[in-house]
Amino acid sequence: MPRIPITWIDSAAVVRKVWPEYKMKGYGLANMADVINYRFKHHDALEDAQAAGYIMLEALTLSGTTLSDWIPQ
Repeated sequence: MPRIPITWIDSAAVVRKVWPEYKMKGYGLANMADVINYRFKHHDALEDAQAAGYIMLEALTLSGTTLSDWIPQ
């Protein structure tokens, strides 16, 4: 099968840069959802993915960046 072109962005790495207070600990999905006041059912694949998306949106807003800015060149 041909490879699917895809680009991955590590949301935890983004969190650690945008929120320096969580650089060493607390950058996990459940904690960061609490930080941005997003409620979800943890360990449900769809809900986890949506939470990660909302965390990324908040990170982009706070940092004034776009997704493209987080893709390594």
